[in-house]
Amino acid sequence: MNFLDNITFRRNRTKSDTMMNKTDSEMSKSFEETNNSVTLDLSDDDVTENNKLKKRIEELEAELKNALMEINILSLENTRLRVCNEELKNNNDLHNDKPTPTKNDCKKKSRKSLEQSPVMPKKICLLSCNKQNNMLHIARNSIKNYSEICHYLTPNGNTEELLSGIDKKLTGFTLNDYCIIMIGDEDFRKTRDYISMIYLIRESLKLIVHTNIIICLPTYKCGPLKNMFNWRVESFNNLLYLDVMTHKHAYILNSNKNINYDYSMFRRHIGIINDRGMYTIFENLNNLITDIEFYNHNNKEQLISNSHDEVPSTENESIFFRN
Repeated sequence: MNFLDNITFRRNRTKSDTMMNKTDSEMSKSFEETNNSVTLDLSDDDVTENNKLKKRIEELEAELKNALMEINILSLENTRLRVCNEELKNNNDLHNDKPTPTKNDCKKKSRKSLEQSPVMPKKICLLSCNKQNNMLHIARNSIKNYSEICHYLTPNGNTEELLSGIDKKLTGFTLNDYCIIMIGDEDFRKTRDYISMIYLIRESLKLIVHTNIIICLPTYKCGPLKNMFNWRVESFNNLLYLDVMTHKHAYILNSNKNINYDYSMFRRHIGIINDRGMYTIFENLNNLITDIEFYNHNNKEQLISNSHDEVPSTENESIFFRN
């Protein structure tokens, strides 16, 4: 009998056998250690990058939400402006039953006699929020035959602030003088209630009847991402124009007339009017003032010639929308 028959040989224990003999608590601890090991394998840079991505996603979601809110507001405002626009057009039709002189009628008569006629010293009051251009220097170089020009600057002010105290600023002014109101861009950075804004302008100006008021419409901006701003300006300008035509509390100058929408008249980085563009606006202002003076001069002569009439003709109403 072979003595090896009574010996049992045990095979070497494998790793899996060892794991099988571990208790549940030992297995749980092992898995926990493995998980921690994987977590530690993530570098600080990876964690930081994940946090940045998460923050950026949150920012984009907030921006999207704000954009959707802005679109909804603009849509409602557009509907409201369209309705108001139609109402103003209907009101204006009621005021235009009789024909009025055209602008070309004023230019048919020679200007030479008026330019050579003696006049009293004349004044201009300029109200603006523009601190980017040398407004007073440009005004004095552009507007002729006015010896006294003062500029009230309200830096970065809105229209309400611009018109504050206008009656006191115009103390001593006559119908030979002018107040020029240049509406800035502060009210168009965000969507506003432009109906209320136009009502404020009308209420502020309708009681000033002792001098001439010219409102210069706000200008567009040139460059990328300016469409929303320009849309607000265009909507406001159309509404203000119709309101002035209806109530005739001021003269209107389209400040965007003859402006080239390139960087020859706009500042490249911020898209606002540069000095060349501002000179163009004031040249238009000078032409408007000249036309108003000629119309008023001719109207005065007509009233004198019709002095025996009991009721003056309604055709003498100013084409520039100011009674």
